[in-house]
Amino acid sequence: MNRNKKHPDFIYMVVSIVAFVCTAVVAVVQTRANGELSKALVVFAPIVFVASMLIPAIVRADAYSSVFRSQARTGNFSATYAINQYRLYGWIKYKYRFLEAISEACNGNFEHAFELYTFCLAKSDNKALRSACYKDMVKNLNRMNNTVRLVPYIIKGCEEFPDERDLFEWVAGYYMWYRYADEAEALEWFSKVAKSTADDRIKARAHFYTGLSLLYNKQYEQAENELAEAYALFSPPPCYLCVDIAVCKACLGKNDEAREYAVQSIIVADEQTDIDYISEKLSYMFKAESGDVNPEMDKLIEELKRRRTNDLENAVHISDIERYNSAVEKAKKINNT
Repeated sequence: MNRNKKHPDFIYMVVSIVAFVCTAVVAVVQTRANGELSKALVVFAPIVFVASMLIPAIVRADAYSSVFRSQARTGNFSATYAINQYRLYGWIKYKYRFLEAISEACNGNFEHAFELYTFCLAKSDNKALRSACYKDMVKNLNRMNNTVRLVPYIIKGCEEFPDERDLFEWVAGYYMWYRYADEAEALEWFSKVAKSTADDRIKARAHFYTGLSLLYNKQYEQAENELAEAYALFSPPPCYLCVDIAVCKACLGKNDEAREYAVQSIIVADEQTDIDYISEKLSYMFKAESGDVNPEMDKLIEELKRRRTNDLENAVHISDIERYNSAVEKAKKINNT
């Protein structure tokens, strides 16, 4: 069984107590001294006071430095790189807890890392540190069990930092591709994001998802407007957006426009995942012999909607995830008692 390592602050605490005691002793002696001893203490006391301030700080820095150096040899962690990456310069409370979280994540201790990240978020009000916590959770906790537990935290991160693409893309990926994400919550969230962010790409993705949901609900005109908003903001427009605009146009009977967007989707598709996404829709959209647009495009929408509705019967709400996180924390406390 591995022996628990002392936290770097343990040494700092001991040295701080010793420094405080020494300062107190000098202060008491000085108040009672007289003559030559009193004169000597006038010179000696400031030295003790300055040393009591500097030595604990030096010990603390050295303790953390040694810990992170030893951990860097066993994993992919670099405290200097993390500090520079997130611009965490100077004294920031809980910065070392954050660095410890990164170290744990890099060494595969995802559960402990998760606890440390969330601890920093609960305690710190420093914007730079909070942003770093959210972004590093997205970066380093993708391999932990039940990554869905991150969702409530990263959603809050998007509210605090509405222009951070990394945070938005992570939550958008959850709502767009996780089978059991709740569609009503997704629409509400994307609508808020589109209004709160100043980033055009984030706005475009929000409009795209909203348009896609309206399309699946056969609200074609509203979907056309949302997808057009997304198209105007993207540069260049991605193939998945072009093909969904093509489907929407076909459902509205705008066949010439549908062809144009369908062709554009093929031109800009350059990855196998893109081709897989558009192939079913394109094959259904056009008749093989004549190349005409299929007049029964509603059937494609019905099939796509059927698949989504089937999953939504077991939809997971953000409140469900928060309750699950609370239950996990309670179980940990019980096990530790």
